[in-house]
Amino acid sequence: MTAILDLFDTKRCPLCEKLLPKDLFIRVRARCRECVAKYRKAWRSVNPEAIRASHAAWRAANPERSRAHSKTYYDRHPARRRSKTAAWRAANPERSRLIERAGHLARQAVKRGEIRPRPDACECCGRTDQKIEMSHNHYSRPLEIEWLAVSCHRRKDHVNPLSLSALVEEQAA
Repeated sequence: MTAILDLFDTKRCPLCEKLLPKDLFIRVRARCRECVAKYRKAWRSVNPEAIRASHAAWRAANPERSRAHSKTYYDRHPARRRSKTAAWRAANPERSRLIERAGHLARQAVKRGEIRPRPDACECCGRTDQKIEMSHNHYSRPLEIEWLAVSCHRRKDHVNPLSLSALVEEQAA
């Protein structure tokens, strides 16, 4: 009798032809989870553009959840963030020095009173709920800064990135 009941609780996968318990199958598909996982992995490797487009569409439709996910990821993996930053600095030593120099000179000017100190609100949007950061319009002019909220600073740098390679060439000349 138990052999008959076992037959009702099992199912044969048409791809691998294994007789497996029904809970190892995806409800909608006739294939077992292992075969579905292999198929999906193969499909993702052949269609990276479709995956990127799908992820971009989700991020556009869910900006708050996307930001929360990114923040959680970076909070959980600080060593990865540090190693990526170190790798970028090693690959771009001139740019890194230029950026660090501009930041150092601007911070010293704030301490001396030559530049107004950090305000409570963003100069772009007026937000007070985010950290306010110093933003350089041009790294070769380190005392020309704006105080921007983190989101405004990232948006500004994304929309209008500084031409660092031109600046490095300008500094070398």
